[in-house]
Amino acid sequence: AIDEIGKIVSTAERKWAITNLGNSEHEQDSNHWWKCICECLEELSNKTSFSTVLRISVVATSGTLLLLDENLEPLYPAIMWNDKRAVKEAKQANEVFTKHGPNLNLEIRPTFTLAKAMWMKHHKPDIWAQTKFVVSAGDWLISKLTGENPKTDFTNALKTGADMTTKSWPATLSFLGINTEARQRFRVQFYTFIKKRVPASI
Repeated sequence: AIDEIGKIVSTAERKWAITNLGNSEHEQDSNHWWKCICECLEELSNKTSFSTVLRISVVATSGTLLLLDENLEPLYPAIMWNDKRAVKEAKQANEVFTKHGPNLNLEIRPTFTLAKAMWMKHHKPDIWAQTKFVVSAGDWLISKLTGENPKTDFTNALKTGADMTTKSWPATLSFLGINTEARQRFRVQFYTFIKKRVPASI
């Protein structure tokens, strides 16, 4: 917790490890993230009154993939930012964007959320069939805190194939099997958000 002049008022933290599956594959249990966040918020509430809280900021790695069902529940462990399993999918995505456009002015890499989503579609079709939202870590955590459907920021959108010139999801994503209607809207203020409610579990 930080006051209006940037002074740290109180702190709480939890730690956990990344599961290394070999072959440059790294995953984490996203439900464990949420459990730790709720514990930290409860700990902070015992130190600082939440009645004075103006904003909560969420900081998370871009490129981390979560697939959510219609209730915003994760269907599979989070594929982490440093996971490089989606080499073939990244190559395919670059080829499709080169052919159909638009020019994203970057090379899609195996660590990008888009390539990982394509990998899940190819290798875990049963999970993909249940997927309502393709999101990054911060997108999901903000949804959990606000109770709203996912919205994303520009950095996470960039790694999911968004066109930064038009701030939109290009139709080219449909050639890669990504339903653009299921993608999140952009948040205008992408670095913080106004707190709407405290998690019900606290």
